[in-house]
Amino acid sequence: MSKTKLALFPLQMVLLPGERTILHIFEERYRQLIEDCEQLHIPFGIPFAIAGQLSVVGSEVDLIRVVNRYPNGSSDIEVEAKHVFRISAYYQQLDDKLYPGGEVEILTDSMNQAISADLQGAADAYFINQEGDISPEIFDGNLHIFDLGRMLQMSDQDKMRLIQARNSNQRETIVWNHLRMLEKIVAQKNSYDGRIFLN
Repeated sequence: MSKTKLALFPLQMVLLPGERTILHIFEERYRQLIEDCEQLHIPFGIPFAIAGQLSVVGSEVDLIRVVNRYPNGSSDIEVEAKHVFRISAYYQQLDDKLYPGGEVEILTDSMNQAISADLQGAADAYFINQEGDISPEIFDGNLHIFDLGRMLQMSDQDKMRLIQARNSNQRETIVWNHLRMLEKIVAQKNSYDGRIFLN
């Protein structure tokens, strides 16, 4: 696990590596952060703030682009999560900046293990049975547990459990349980769609 100092932007969201989202930036301290990201090409971290409590884990994200700039100085930005981390020290202000920061340990390399052949097969079958286009990513032999969690659109609560799991077996069990729940929902929907009602 590598340690680094990182600017932090606490939010009530959980991003897995590879996920993208749009953020609205309006506070002066975070406007300064985005300016630094643009000028210095630095990442920042999003610690997960759940029910008003700051978690010790979060996502390191890269600024992809500024989507909109507004006359009042606020903006909409697109970010992409690259790694997950654990906070070892938190600072209300990072050095001479307005925004917070902290010392973090990057965890992704040791946590994002390749999924088992059984889980890969079950995921393949689930996505093949879905309506619409299938992402070719699902058939990548190097699919990792966070990739699958992202593709299955897990809830923030489940994503937190996935990141906080103690080992690879626990992480795979969490994804298995989520996949089985989705399969039951699809089966129930198909059973309703397949009924014929006669007057």
